[in-house]
Amino acid sequence: MKRSAYFYPWCAALLALACPATGRAADGDADGETNPMVQPLANQPMAINALLGAINGRPLFVDDVIRPIDADLQRIARVAQTASGFRTQAREAIQKQIKQQVGDILIIKAAQDSLEEEDQKRVEMFMNKTRNDLLSKNGGSTALTDEYYRARGSSFEKELSDLRRRATVDLFLRRTLYPRITITRKMLLDAYNASLAKFTQEPKVDLYTITLPLARYLPRDADGKAPENPTPAQWAAARGVALERAKALIAEIKQAPPEKFAQMVEDNSVDPKRHSGGRWKDTRRGDLLSKQVEDIAFALPPHTFAPPLVINEDNPTEGAVMIIKVEEVEYGRVVPFIDAQKTLETELREKQYSALSRDYYNKLFEKASIEAVESMLDTATNVAVTRYFTR
Repeated sequence: MKRSAYFYPWCAALLALACPATGRAADGDADGETNPMVQPLANQPMAINALLGAINGRPLFVDDVIRPIDADLQRIARVAQTASGFRTQAREAIQKQIKQQVGDILIIKAAQDSLEEEDQKRVEMFMNKTRNDLLSKNGGSTALTDEYYRARGSSFEKELSDLRRRATVDLFLRRTLYPRITITRKMLLDAYNASLAKFTQEPKVDLYTITLPLARYLPRDADGKAPENPTPAQWAAARGVALERAKALIAEIKQAPPEKFAQMVEDNSVDPKRHSGGRWKDTRRGDLLSKQVEDIAFALPPHTFAPPLVINEDNPTEGAVMIIKVEEVEYGRVVPFIDAQKTLETELREKQYSALSRDYYNKLFEKASIEAVESMLDTATNVAVTRYFTR
């Protein structure tokens, strides 16, 4: 059988797949976070698994629909304010899942029959890795892992079965649908121009500042006290002293070992980054309140100091002299089309694949002999409300 040129790259992704296409976190809690060893709920019974209906004569149970979207339903229950609000959102999620279940049931046999030996090996490799990953979250114990899922209305066996089905169906769909995907250079160029902002890298600098307040350098009397109402001349004198101190401090910093820099900042500076070594990491234009400081920072070459900057304020007590240092500089640029092309092609390919998949499922759904779809939806939604919206 001739394969699409894009089949093999996806197989590699299959081996890294951690959960089915529904978005469920197979090895974590409802938020998709990694769980340590779980403590299962004791004597937690399995939920009653009501029969929803039949698809071409094959039964479909509540658990088949709810289990794969458990994480989604838990999330909806956390944010929903009322039972009716939960019901509306849960119904939408369940409706999508029923449609997918219908499609899966209708194509799983064809998918299984079409798998070649190499495909079967890939699925087995994926399942072995997934099984081991799930077990590792529960200390390697099959019993604990099963208890964990049973406490959530499922079982370890059912989780693995869901994952195997989704992997098998996805392989089949990608092999079936990928050859229909067309990506032209014009499509890529149009996508590039439409998303140019995404490929535009703004300039940024690794900025360091040391702020010396003018008030620190006002003349002192014999008791070391500064004047209560300094004159303009006294402020001018303080400014001159602060400038000389800033120049001397820059010289000291250049002579000192690099590891001493943070301490020298903390000993001398009064600005907000004093306790962070004076560092304003990954500074972009617009990040700083002072455009003057920003302009100086973005004009400096890497690993250099600017001449001490006098910050004049309407209130002299807020005036200062600032030392500005720049370490790393990332100059702004636009990622050229040739470099963005691979990313764009992947995005367009997946977008087309998603659209083709939806259309494929919709057509299967329309052609299938399905008993009482609305009744299925109502029953599954009622079970979801009872199981998840408990407050």
